[in-house]
Amino acid sequence: MTSAGLNRIFGWASLLRSLMKDDVMRSVSAVSAQNDLDDLLDTVADGGEPVEIVGGRHSAVLVDKRDYDSLMETLHLLSSPANAERLLSAAADVSQGRNLIQAELRTTKE
Repeated sequence: MTSAGLNRIFGWASLLRSLMKDDVMRSVSAVSAQNDLDDLLDTVADGGEPVEIVGGRHSAVLVDKRDYDSLMETLHLLSSPANAERLLSAAADVSQGRNLIQAELRTTKE
């Protein structure tokens, strides 16, 4: 797992944590979203924060395409219990300063 891959996983973990907090997600009506769609898309893409669009019968969440793709990749990678265990182990190694690059650097300095 590359550090970029782990960063995507951690980035989505952070986003998911923020969505699950008691913080209120920005919410707009469907009519408002329709009238200001370009501005809303810019806001979501630039700020990375999802926006809830509330209609009369349904609601949806507008998310930046890159974030959505990253989430789908993360869900795919974590869908296998064995793969999820390897990824979480790799993430723990990185967070504790144990990774291949650091080990290689220590070896070359000796």
